[in-house]
Amino acid sequence: MPTPDAADGGSDRDNPYLRDPPTEFEPVEALPEERAREQAKWLREAIYEHDHRYYVANDPVIGDRTYDALFARLVDLEEGFDLATQDSPTQRGRTRQYRARRADALDRLQR
Repeated sequence: MPTPDAADGGSDRDNPYLRDPPTEFEPVEALPEERAREQAKWLREAIYEHDHRYYVANDPVIGDRTYDALFARLVDLEEGFDLATQDSPTQRGRTRQYRARRADALDRLQR
């Protein structure tokens, strides 16, 4: 999987989580902090784009399971490296509901 370079700014088409995103990730504990920061940045941007495509444009490009895996990864990164930002999708109201159901969702992903 390509590792985005936060320094170059990249573009949407460079974001590996927009089209056919991976849903299997290295353990959070195995990541250097800089790589975790980059991955969290790209995940936030991708999740906002996927939300827009699903709720506004009615044109989703990923399935619910994939979205849940990306969101769970972002939660893991933010918790593991204290990376949460005020504008992160994980800080929205629905996140409380998400976290309450997270164990069930992850269980379904593993089936």
